[in-house]
Amino acid sequence: MTERRHKDASFASPHPDSCLAFLLAGADRLAADPGVEVYWRPFEIHESTPPQVAAWMRRVNPLLTYIETEFRAYILDDLRSAGMPAKRLAAPRSPEVEAYIGRRLRELRLAEMAVEQKTLSGKPQYRDQFKSAARIIAGVVSVTPLGRSESDQFNRAAAILNRDAPKGLTSALTGHHIRRADARYRADLLEVVNAAIRRNSIISTDQLLRAEVIGLTGTVRALLSLWVAAKKHPRFGRLKGNELAKRIDAEDDFSERFTRALELTARQTAA
Repeated sequence: MTERRHKDASFASPHPDSCLAFLLAGADRLAADPGVEVYWRPFEIHESTPPQVAAWMRRVNPLLTYIETEFRAYILDDLRSAGMPAKRLAAPRSPEVEAYIGRRLRELRLAEMAVEQKTLSGKPQYRDQFKSAARIIAGVVSVTPLGRSESDQFNRAAAILNRDAPKGLTSALTGHHIRRADARYRADLLEVVNAAIRRNSIISTDQLLRAEVIGLTGTVRALLSLWVAAKKHPRFGRLKGNELAKRIDAEDDFSERFTRALELTARQTAA
């Protein structure tokens, strides 16, 4: 295959062996998995629940539980910042505090529902407004420690995303590409948020942004965790990028593997 020239380098067309190619293929596979919306509450499974339905609920509950846990953590941090004493935030909390948390949870779910559905009149769903590569790259930036400077953060994010691509590739992503992708995502997000606010003024900008950030960072952390685990697996260790994502899906069910990775990263984040 002819090596792409540097001027052809683009965050939207990564090398097919790269970590970014894996992340994009994984995100596309998850987007194609129908039937779950992240603004739903975790499902309660009862003895009367049909076995096939119960199995599906068990598969999607880790994602829904992760989102709810992150929403709750955000609400508690907000109350802490507002000056509420730590003893009032510790469990068991008073009925008044629990009622407030419940109301804020409903607001955040409403915010997520607003951005997941058609918030831009006459245009596709919210997710389609983003250039998918820019969104995933921005997610990687958000989970990469800042380091010495913002430029250092972009360079380290580029190093992560270039992993498994041939060494010395002139079209490898640089910190400059990562900065451009991050800026593109933020501009797209601002457009979507502003449109959503115009159509539903009861949803605040902060809630919309928080809902998006929680969903994106959780997805990226879990995909990166899945990539690392797959590279250590005897069946997948030699595979890279797009091919790795396709083989996981063909042999193990990508969504199920992603769910396990999400549970692991949620425990690590909480630790």
